[in-house]
Amino acid sequence: MAFISLNLIIVSTGDEILKHVSKKAKKVRKELGPYEYEDDSFDLAYFKMRKIGDNQYYQGEYDSDEDERFGNGAVVAADGAIYEGTCGGPGRLIHASGDVYDGEWNEEKAEGEGTFRTVDGQEYIGEWEADRKHGHGVETWQDGSK
Repeated sequence: MAFISLNLIIVSTGDEILKHVSKKAKKVRKELGPYEYEDDSFDLAYFKMRKIGDNQYYQGEYDSDEDERFGNGAVVAADGAIYEGTCGGPGRLIHASGDVYDGEWNEEKAEGEGTFRTVDGQEYIGEWEADRKHGHGVETWQDGSK
């Protein structure tokens, strides 16, 4: 009988990148829970965190030969905002202020279907183009009016 030994190396606990997230964004992320990637097997814990710019960090799939991000991962911006999702695909951005956009992306801009919620209760669910509301959608104000 042969035994096969699997040695898995866990690079981080997956929350290493969170120490760079603003307090408000961290609070909102805790309330929402971790982002659910389309690929259920994806786990940030298997990737090392990289500094990708002045006070900007990335943890996720990375092509060392091309020196670029691809696939699934998390990015923390210099202001403490965090994006979790797929490069050029679905994802969630929690702004440093706590406002949240969850939806489709293209070239790091909200593009396609998405939902934007502010910390004070305003919400827009609908279409986006180049980071702007565009097309059909429903806006709900703090008092519930639409």
